[in-house]
Amino acid sequence: MIHSSEIYPPSAKKILLVGGYPPPYGGVSVHIYRLEKLLASEGKEVSVFNIGNQKKGDLLFYFKFIKTLLLNQFDLIHFHYPSKKIYQLTQFFSPKCKSMLTIHNSRIEIGSNSFLNKYHNSIFKIIAVAEHVKHKILDQYSTLQDRITVKNAFIVPPIHEKEAISSTYPESLNTFIKKQNTLIMANAWKIVFHQKEDLYGLDMCLQLMHNLYTQNKEIDTGLIFAISDDQHEQEYIQKMKEYAKEKGVSERIYFLTGNYQIWPLFERIHIFVRPTNTDGDALSIREALHFGKTVIASDICDRPKGTITFKNRDPQDFLKKVINSIK
Repeated sequence: MIHSSEIYPPSAKKILLVGGYPPPYGGVSVHIYRLEKLLASEGKEVSVFNIGNQKKGDLLFYFKFIKTLLLNQFDLIHFHYPSKKIYQLTQFFSPKCKSMLTIHNSRIEIGSNSFLNKYHNSIFKIIAVAEHVKHKILDQYSTLQDRITVKNAFIVPPIHEKEAISSTYPESLNTFIKKQNTLIMANAWKIVFHQKEDLYGLDMCLQLMHNLYTQNKEIDTGLIFAISDDQHEQEYIQKMKEYAKEKGVSERIYFLTGNYQIWPLFERIHIFVRPTNTDGDALSIREALHFGKTVIASDICDRPKGTITFKNRDPQDFLKKVINSIK
């Protein structure tokens, strides 16, 4: 488990975390949730300003942030989302407070009008969650060499919460799990498209199930696909469900939609798949590995040790790696 001393200077006693906070449960929001608990357990005074519910043009949102700054004398503000407006307010209303930034994925904007281009000189420390994220930043800002470090975002889940979390799952999920000899799981905090492709690979997962049963009608494998925010791209999700029905595998697929923490499910599945077409350092991969599960992920970036990779967006290579893992 990481400790605050690995991230923050000794002088940082009162810390503000700025980023998304559950719900919905996604990689970044779960990291902040666990980081808050970790800091509190180490005696830090920690607050969270949730930007996950920010609405465009919501002036009250910015007033709330200003109020947070004025009513507290933070030693350090840790940004997990590069918001230029929020950072401008920080500089104006809390100019003496140190700021640091964690970059959670490789989609960070680095152009002339980007957050990093404007503010990289005033941030005392940057954490990249993976080496390829660090290299992308240094290619543009070589002067950050001494201020950027790599630290993955995984924090061990609170095992004492497992039973309480598991009790929130629909009974239909438990029934589905009991029916399968082999369980595959994938997840997305919401359906997103990157370069006009399904970023989290829901389409790849459904095609995988079709290909599995095309090759072997006797196979006994089910897929759980968890989506925290299913209100986004509803039309696409419905289209994918219709595809599964058309291919005759809908009964082998369970959509777990809504604000559920999924980490207790890692003890009940056999294979976790991550067919993303871009990534940072996926928290869910490290969770699955932590629980000793087989992990199969696209080769779009460096993956944690122990991960089996397949060629990105290649259904046949994906199928091959899954079949080998089932055997």
